[in-house]
Amino acid sequence: MHGSEVDFVTLVVGLSACSHVGSLKLGKEIHGFATRCCGDGIESVRNALITMYYRCKDTEHACLLFQMAKMRSLVTWKAMIAGFGLSDQAEEASFIIRDVVQSGVQPNYVTVVTYLAFCARVANLQHGQELHCYITKHDFKGYLLLWNSLIDMYSKSGRILVARRVFDLLTNRVIRCHTLQ
Repeated sequence: MHGSEVDFVTLVVGLSACSHVGSLKLGKEIHGFATRCCGDGIESVRNALITMYYRCKDTEHACLLFQMAKMRSLVTWKAMIAGFGLSDQAEEASFIIRDVVQSGVQPNYVTVVTYLAFCARVANLQHGQELHCYITKHDFKGYLLLWNSLIDMYSKSGRILVARRVFDLLTNRVIRCHTLQ
């Protein structure tokens, strides 16, 4: 690199760009560079690598990186859930969400919304219902986006009456209308 240094932020930005354009070859080159400079041990770089591999449809490498991770933060778990969602692998995504809970990590509402959106897209009612129980048990009351995702999941699964019941239970329904001037 002749005098210029690449930090982990640059690696993450490069991997993100590869993810968005689907450039697996360049992503692998960045991965190789990250490995040579020991940047692949940095959590944010590893998460960017997992995401890049999933978005470039190389699930094998994404899973391998996940399995090799000694420490898994919620961001790492979410990268796997989103990756399986991109690959339409419902069962694998459900195993990951269960592993998150069993590992003692509390999924935040973003992780739950990510998984609910996946359940809605593939109309996976069983997993969505399990998550609904988890949401109710763990008091996610203040997150309107999460409840909207739950309503969406039930609607797309053909359970309109259940979706309506969830909607009716919302206490802070806010509909904002913006007028164009």
